[in-house]
Amino acid sequence: MDPAYTFELLDSQQVVGFQHLSYPIYRPQLRNAAQSGTLVAIGVSDGTRAVGLVLADHPRDSRLGVVLSLYVTPQYRRRGLGKTLFGLLGDELRRRGCFEAKASFMDGTPSTPGVERILSHHDWSQPLERVWVCTGTRESIVSLPWLQDLPLPEAFEMFPWNALRDDERQALLEQEAVAPGYPAILSPFREEHLLEPLNSLGLRYRGQVVGWLITHRIAPDTIRYTSLFVREELQALGRAIPLVARAIRLQLEDGGANKGTFAVLVQNRAMANFIHRRLAPHLASIRKSWESSLSVAHLGSSAASAGS
Repeated sequence: MDPAYTFELLDSQQVVGFQHLSYPIYRPQLRNAAQSGTLVAIGVSDGTRAVGLVLADHPRDSRLGVVLSLYVTPQYRRRGLGKTLFGLLGDELRRRGCFEAKASFMDGTPSTPGVERILSHHDWSQPLERVWVCTGTRESIVSLPWLQDLPLPEAFEMFPWNALRDDERQALLEQEAVAPGYPAILSPFREEHLLEPLNSLGLRYRGQVVGWLITHRIAPDTIRYTSLFVREELQALGRAIPLVARAIRLQLEDGGANKGTFAVLVQNRAMANFIHRRLAPHLASIRKSWESSLSVAHLGSSAASAGS
């Protein structure tokens, strides 16, 4: 390894200089790393510029570390930098009390083959298809036939999420603490500092909040449709579709963001089928995210060579 390379555990200020080495979807998290307190970022530089970054999330009170991205600039690959970054990440996750690590990576990127080599070399599990990452543009999505304002029965009310009342917010937070009825990833209060007020929407039924579509602006021209939820007993009635249609229309009418993106768990068969039937022909791209796992005890700086 060239002694000119410097590997560092990055703080919230240092990581800004490395954010271009991660996916756009994670850059807001990097810019707010100090606020989240769960991000682990290790970078490598050649003395003049950032050339590699591994990024992971370690939720508080969790024994699981989730590798979000690993990237080394093309001209610096096959020098062992990716292997060393991965090893240092394993050391840091162990220091934080993690027992297991999971890695998610996108297909079809220049760094994908290198990531796959590293995972295979260190005996990670066979990658499984986990998430579809879908992107639509103004040109591709405007032809959606169901974007018209779909009527809701009188008992339902759609409202801007930033109009959520204090008592409603408190009730939802109290319910989340006991029995939320939805996975943590669908909480409407995740990444509140990034909330996009333009088209984040809530749904009331007989005066009670029963659903939401929360969006975040992850780049000046891109809105991420982050969490869509409608209470289980109302899902069969198709109450989520009007939320999606209204949010898309609001974005199209505003004109400030030309792209929208969202992620869907493959195991969510109902949503995956909806995308296949109703959305896929109108999307600019659908890319796949894969996941592999390994005991952190086997992931560390003593790992054998595999370069990215």
